[in-house]
Amino acid sequence: MFDVIELPPVPTSVATARKWSGEVIERVGAGQLADTIALLVSELVSNAVLHAQTVCWLRIASVPGRVRVEVEDQSNELPGDVSMPGPLATSGRGLALVDALSVEYGVVTVAPSGKRIWFELETNGF
Repeated sequence: MFDVIELPPVPTSVATARKWSGEVIERVGAGQLADTIALLVSELVSNAVLHAQTVCWLRIASVPGRVRVEVEDQSNELPGDVSMPGPLATSGRGLALVDALSVEYGVVTVAPSGKRIWFELETNGF
C-alpha cells in the first residue's frame, strides 16, 4: 500500500516532498535510505514542478526488500535519454542520479494524460 501526497506546481513543493518522504521512510523502518530518497525525490519533484507545471503526486511504498517511490504528473512529455550533461551545465542530472542510485527505475504513461516516474531502492543489507 502506498502513502501518497498531492503537491501543487510550486517550488516549495520540493521541500515539502523531502520532509514528507523522510517521515514516511522512518515510519516504514528504512531510515538508512532517507538521504538517498530525499535526493532522488527532490530531483523528480523538481522536474515535475519545472517541466510539467501541473499538480503531482508522490507515492512511497515498502515492498519486501525494497522501497518504491513514484512521482506522477499530468504532462504527456516523457523525459529524455539518461545522459550526463557537460561539466558546465547547471541542470540535467536528475535522471542520471536516479539511474545511478536506484536498483530499478522506469517511466510509464498514465491515462488519460500524464506519466509516472518510479524507482526502487533495496532495504536489504543495512
